[in-house]
Amino acid sequence: MKAYTPLQPLTEREKRILGAIVHHFIDRAAPVSSSYIAEREHLDMSPATIRNIMASLEEKNYIYQPHPSAGRVPTSLGYRVYVNELMKKSRLALKEREIIRVSLQRASFEIEAIMREATRILAELSHQLGVVVSPSFDDTALQKLEIFRLSTERILLLLWLTTGQMKTITIDISPATRDDSLQYIARALNDRLAGMKLSDIRRRFYDIVYDLRVESNGLLEQLKQLANRIFDFEEGKTVFIKGTQYIVEQPEFSDKQSFTFVAQLLEDEHQVLRLISASSNAPVEIKIGEELNTPGVTNCSVIIGHYQLQSATGYVGIIGPTRMNYSKLVPLVEYTAQTISQMLQKKKN
Repeated sequence: MKAYTPLQPLTEREKRILGAIVHHFIDRAAPVSSSYIAEREHLDMSPATIRNIMASLEEKNYIYQPHPSAGRVPTSLGYRVYVNELMKKSRLALKEREIIRVSLQRASFEIEAIMREATRILAELSHQLGVVVSPSFDDTALQKLEIFRLSTERILLLLWLTTGQMKTITIDISPATRDDSLQYIARALNDRLAGMKLSDIRRRFYDIVYDLRVESNGLLEQLKQLANRIFDFEEGKTVFIKGTQYIVEQPEFSDKQSFTFVAQLLEDEHQVLRLISASSNAPVEIKIGEELNTPGVTNCSVIIGHYQLQSATGYVGIIGPTRMNYSKLVPLVEYTAQTISQMLQKKKN
């Protein structure tokens, strides 16, 4: 979970009232009053005491009053305290586990099919936006590189990663470039680059090949200039999104402005990638409201999990209102990510 620093510490009574406010607001999507808590929580506190505690929580910026005479609503900080200290994570139901496992097994004939199915499952089981991001291969090692001549003025580079991914790229060359020079460069590059991470190759390519001497009519210089493009497997990164029909049903997105945000978000893969990217190695990470550092999404939260394809990491997540049911959705994201990893591992074996 994300680290946080409360503006002011909470007493045990304040934590109990804050937990009750978050719980009932998640359930009802309506501001929570002191009388409502007194009637349903059986906290052995009078409504007057509860009102005083709520006033203290509001002063400390854990809740706020959206309208005069209305009840209270959690702030992002209030949700953060709830998630880190007060929430009891639910156990994912056996039926839901079975749905995830069987659905992904049926789709396991190719990686993209697994990702599409996982996105659909996340959306349907959460009733929020489900998102799956294809793996990042920056920390994956190059297995081998091959060079094929396509014509007198064009060659094909074929790159294989240790995870099985392959990339091709064509390069225009001088007609005077000899075949034995091409094969010399291919052997030299394999000797020096095989087993290295892509990120390290891009960063160090010039130093790695600086002492190579070959009559290649400038091909080596071209490779130096194109190294960032050649050894970048992120161009094909894919974002899968499902569940638009669910999120627009949420009260937070019922007005025109909020709906416009959702529509714009779905059209901007770079924005989604930025939201669904973890900053820690924790199994699940939660970003709430202002923590997303994105204008227009202060009433949103994301829950992010990660899956592995050997050394490559991909992300699964849910985007929804800050009012989402974290205790139920955290195990959903976590189990889906674990199952994807298992499916990809079996596919690799």
